[in-house]
Amino acid sequence: MKVIVLLALPVLIFPVVLRTTFQSAPPKYMVENGKPAGIGYEIFLYLRNSLKKHGIDLVWDGKFRNMTEVQNLLSSCRIDFFVGMSKTKDRVKRFDFSKYPLYSLSYTMLLRKGVKRPKRVAVVGGTKTERIFSRYFQKGEFEVIHTRSVNYAVDFLNSGRADAIFYNSMSLGYIYNQNPSRYSMSNYLSGRYYQFVAFSKCVSSDVKVAFNTAIFEMLRSGVIKAGILSLNLWDYMKPGNYLVLASSDWPPYEFTAGDKWVGVDAETVQRIFRRMGFEIYIEKMNWMRILESLKLGVIDGTFSIPMADDWKEYLYFSSEPIDVGIDGFLYRKDKFKESDLYVPANLVCGYVPGYAYEDILESETSLQLVPVSNEEVGVRALIFGRLDVFATNEFVGMYYARKLGESSLLGFFPVFGSNYYYLALSRTDGYHEFILRKFSKELEKFKKTSSYKALLKKYGLNYEELWTM
Repeated sequence: MKVIVLLALPVLIFPVVLRTTFQSAPPKYMVENGKPAGIGYEIFLYLRNSLKKHGIDLVWDGKFRNMTEVQNLLSSCRIDFFVGMSKTKDRVKRFDFSKYPLYSLSYTMLLRKGVKRPKRVAVVGGTKTERIFSRYFQKGEFEVIHTRSVNYAVDFLNSGRADAIFYNSMSLGYIYNQNPSRYSMSNYLSGRYYQFVAFSKCVSSDVKVAFNTAIFEMLRSGVIKAGILSLNLWDYMKPGNYLVLASSDWPPYEFTAGDKWVGVDAETVQRIFRRMGFEIYIEKMNWMRILESLKLGVIDGTFSIPMADDWKEYLYFSSEPIDVGIDGFLYRKDKFKESDLYVPANLVCGYVPGYAYEDILESETSLQLVPVSNEEVGVRALIFGRLDVFATNEFVGMYYARKLGESSLLGFFPVFGSNYYYLALSRTDGYHEFILRKFSKELEKFKKTSSYKALLKKYGLNYEELWTM
């Protein structure tokens, strides 16, 4: 087919008609007042209007089907695309997917009101949900009731034949909102996953490029976010350009000031994601909880993290470092000279558990290790004489020394060498790898600007000194 390219987008000379079907799955697709409705339907309408100018006409076949039927139609090219499908290994082989996801959600449980510890859990049989359930829970932990659909599962719950339903958070959140006096939501949440537009293998690459552009504009303009908020589902799902990161106070790299995250790395990350058209939320956690949440996929990522081999098992890293620093010992100059620390012996050494240099410290038998909750606690303990040395980053340690008015008392001795710090996202979804590639390109460009040097200066750092460590 011949195409004319304008502004890098295909405009097809002859109209292309693409067919889809809807799924029986409120609130993604549903019927209200005899008409189609739901967030999937609203996305379909937006795409239909947006793609018309590229000569692409989207048509609904007028039917609501289950997911097995949707996949069969898509794989046989009897429909061309479907709005709202998650990826699996099998589906990636059978279908193509949009570059950008539409939204993210989790798996959770809806309980009958008053049930504290469910014994009988309804699960839709023969689905991805059933496989996920068996992955997260041990065999025999619950009596599993297999149902044909989530509607049947709700009937089991309402009649008392089940205590809970295990399903995606979008659907269960919607059911809960319809009748909060009858149900309660479990605190359990699985790792987040995404739903995309899925394409049959018969759809051309030009058409998929046009879809990707339209989806990104839909995300950037807040259309999907508005749809989620209108259904009161923000606690249960997020737009595809929304990321949840986590960090802890680690000045001058990142720390909280009121309700805002500030610092060189925090402000760099926020600025780059805004340029990319992403919205991020940074949750405050201690370091060990951050690592555990990343393993489970409960959060999307963190930043100012070195590229340690152990973490590569469950994290993707940006190719471009955000920052750099030197790790070593903070010490009291009135008690030690630097020469005393070349071969440290019988020293009480404080450290924050979970950092990359923990294994090195544990291998040093001459040190008496004392874990502390965070850097400020460690620096205070050092000042008051409860520690001989405190293992930390030089900039972080000296920041707290200045904050506590004791910068002249403390010195820093480099032990572990310099470290580059990166943005890292969990390996729970390959989409995160795509995000990191875009982020690295934008970061590389930003670091060459005067705005970046001004940001460093704001926190007492010098570009040349920093990047020649």
